Amino acid sequence: MKSFTMSWPAGIDPTDPTTQTLTNLYDITAMGGIVEYSDLDYEQVNVLVGGSYMFTPNFYMTAEAEFAEFTDNEEYVYGDQSGEFYRGNVGIGYNF
Repeated sequence: MKSFTMSWPAGIDPTDPTTQTLTNLYDITAMGGIVEYSDLDYEQVNVLVGGSYMFTPNFYMTAEAEFAEFTDNEEYVYGDQSGEFYRGNVGIGYNF
């Protein structure tokens, strides 16, 4: 995991209750390492196939299948997030 340091702007004491700590905590000038920290590198593939078949003008069936794969090329905050999943569903319906 790559790390970065976030320094407080000059003159800010985060333990002093009279300062506006939250305002200064999220000051963009204090976050110099964020760009490198969030430089994500991943690949994602999704394949989805589905269809419907009408038995009658009102009665039908649907089916759908999906495959997805996520490849994490750089492990950052949570480690390797690579994985894949399969999903499918079948349904019947009737139009009133």
